[in-house]
Amino acid sequence: MAAYPWRNSVAGQNNLWQNRANVRSIHKYVSDARARARRRRSPWNLLLIPIGLIGIGSVWYLLVQGSFAVHRLFRPEEPFAAVSAWRMILMLVPLLFPAISIGLMLANLASWCVPPARRAYDREAAGVPGASFRASLAGLAKLTAVLLPLAEAFSLVGAIGPD
Repeated sequence: MAAYPWRNSVAGQNNLWQNRANVRSIHKYVSDARARARRRRSPWNLLLIPIGLIGIGSVWYLLVQGSFAVHRLFRPEEPFAAVSAWRMILMLVPLLFPAISIGLMLANLASWCVPPARRAYDREAAGVPGASFRASLAGLAKLTAVLLPLAEAFSLVGAIGPD
């Protein structure tokens, strides 16, 4: 039963949700999320949504085009319609994850170029560790540094791998 800690079939075994430490950590996460939401009341935050979606889509499109170029380089005789489903999934889906982090970085950079938005973001981030422009970009850059090589490796297997 140890593999399924959420089951309470053995007498005296703690249920996952009855464990006080788990309840406290969940409560702390929810209260922290509410505090972050209260802090972000500026209408300038709405600017991040379309810019982020456009950035994510654009970066993903460029990464996929690179994957297709590698496929054409190593398998020029094979049309894209003949690529198996699992290879196409390996070529496309992993690239979405670094595209999200890069697109969010682009959204932060683009909105930072708007002075009133920058001032609003700086006010919201004041006194909160890790919420500054520099810290958020650094965190996204670290995430991208991990995700991009992994996604490219999976995409490469999909582009030139065996059927």
